[in-house]
Amino acid sequence: MRKSTPERSLRDVRRERVAALRTLSFATAGPRILGRRMRLGGVEVGGMLVAELVGMLRDECYDRVADTLQRALDRADADVGLTIHERTAVLDVLDDPPPGLAQLRSALLDDYVWRVRHGLDEQRVG
Repeated sequence: MRKSTPERSLRDVRRERVAALRTLSFATAGPRILGRRMRLGGVEVGGMLVAELVGMLRDECYDRVADTLQRALDRADADVGLTIHERTAVLDVLDDPPPGLAQLRSALLDDYVWRVRHGLDEQRVG
């Protein structure tokens, strides 16, 4: 999947991601997995949105984090704890979150700001 360019909007890129979800191994399980909700970083997120997030992470070369979330989808985990590195990766790809993932971005951003304020993480500029 390609990134957006001036000729291709983010909406077009997202449509391609959703179409690509049908080819992923866990998508063959259908609504049994993708229809479930899981808690991701303390926020409840639908399986289809997590699958979209997996695609976004792969687009930005966060393959290990994408693998973690894909395994959680495959196992239909109800709660997925994220490491600080994983939280930062998810926050990085959710710069312009699709509908449904804005609450996750907000929660991860609040957590990041708290860690920086208390000296547990360094501030990133970018």
